[in-house]
Amino acid sequence: MTELSSCPPPGESALRKTPGKMRRNSVCSSTRCAQNASIWRSSCTAGGRWSNPFVKRLGARHTFGLCAADAEPLEFSVPYIYYQPEVFRYLEVVALAGGRAAGREPRMSVTEEDLTAACAVLPPGKTIAVLHLGASDPRRRWPAASFAAVGDALGDAGAVVVVNATGDERPQLGELAEKMRHPFIDLGPDSTLSLLTGVLAQAALIVANDSGPLHLARAVGTASVGIYWCGNLINGGPTSRTRHRPLLSWRLACPECGANTIEQRCEHTASFVADIPPEDAIGQALDLLAAARRPAAAGLPRPSMQQPQQSLHPAMAILPVPSVRADYYAGRSSFTVA
Repeated sequence: MTELSSCPPPGESALRKTPGKMRRNSVCSSTRCAQNASIWRSSCTAGGRWSNPFVKRLGARHTFGLCAADAEPLEFSVPYIYYQPEVFRYLEVVALAGGRAAGREPRMSVTEEDLTAACAVLPPGKTIAVLHLGASDPRRRWPAASFAAVGDALGDAGAVVVVNATGDERPQLGELAEKMRHPFIDLGPDSTLSLLTGVLAQAALIVANDSGPLHLARAVGTASVGIYWCGNLINGGPTSRTRHRPLLSWRLACPECGANTIEQRCEHTASFVADIPPEDAIGQALDLLAAARRPAAAGLPRPSMQQPQQSLHPAMAILPVPSVRADYYAGRSSFTVA
């Protein structure tokens, strides 16, 4: 169960944005679980202010979840403190019911359809590097000129650069094209989630703002250079550094009016991450590119796309397990109950 909350400055982490369809489907799937097994686990990004009373009315034998200072507590609760990695936050809730973590990073399978779509646009036998220019909150967007500098460095190193930009990100693509020396492959204004997933699965790395495609790349095992505002890194950043290199902006004051966005949110949308130097991203991207080309690395498998079987508390073992497809990252989701 998830709920809406006000955006933390300077904008929510991409992982915290929860589309309405996902909310509806998660309620339906979890309600069936509660009715079938008389047990409930609640995960609430906003601390349970609205969802906890609903959960308690279901009449489940046990209730688990998050609890903010102004929320009604469940039988077993984890205090909701905003700055915490979201994955660890939910795993902490699961642990209340005896669940054990299968890993620290989300993993997602790649389908044959995804790979077929990617093969139609990618040149065979080439090293692919992806740039993603957008983010739902403009304050999390790195300048197109900075992406262009990284793209040219990757092109100079022999990589084929692929750019993902849809919707209101297209003007940035035009600016990128003006500033980049190297040609690049444009996935188009109507790129599908399947195409993007397939491309990311075959790429050596992605350089991207804190956004859905960045988290999707990590989930399919692709190395990444992520552009983060400092607060969002705490909640939505990677937990390892061998293959994931976050770059941080420590800016707290609005570039236009100087308001401290930790204390208040202003109406401006100027970038809070523009101060991150392109040279920092270039260094990290070239390092990841070199690592992908090393003979020793070529024979190593990517991180497993399948989660190992978890050992659960006996009470949890009788529950059907909901699984989420990557459509979450495109602003929609499909839930299936196995």
